[in-house]
Amino acid sequence: MELMIEVTQLRNGTYFKEDGVPYEVLNYEHIKMGRGTANVKIKVRNLLTGAIIMKGYISSNRVEDVELEEKIAVYQYRTNTDYVFESENEDEPLEIPIELVGEQGRFLKKGMEAHLLFYEGKVLSLRLPIKATFKVKEAPPDARGNSANASYKEVLLENNVKVKAPMFIKEGDELVIDTRTGDYVSRA
Repeated sequence: MELMIEVTQLRNGTYFKEDGVPYEVLNYEHIKMGRGTANVKIKVRNLLTGAIIMKGYISSNRVEDVELEEKIAVYQYRTNTDYVFESENEDEPLEIPIELVGEQGRFLKKGMEAHLLFYEGKVLSLRLPIKATFKVKEAPPDARGNSANASYKEVLLENNVKVKAPMFIKEGDELVIDTRTGDYVSRA
């Protein structure tokens, strides 16, 4: 017997299962109109496909609770098809397909820890640290004129990702980058 949870208990960041598919709640909204029953509208991510959809429920509905396992793993290297991670609880390295990692793969560097989310023994998603430090590989010279507002230039990081950074950044500097957006945060 699966454990059921009321839809009114769902909140942003919680997980549930419906028709055998695990979902992550991205946005929760409880709506009560006049004398009628209350409704719950949620924006969810299908954890198997990554699709984002809207769902609506009457507030008395229930959904299945889902058993997800989270592990911390350390990035080692990339092959033609996979990113390879080591986890202290695993004997074998964890191979995660490039498609599943997606854009986040640009910010992986050897020795970086990542949180892996598992469902029925299969990796569903990977979450990197929000901020990571990278060395500047190439930076054009400071070509600032007499500008009154902040000026930016494009620099190339050690991971071959280009980011916009302030004019004072030079080759060899270490920058803190937001791995969710790819934006410059500060100098390390």
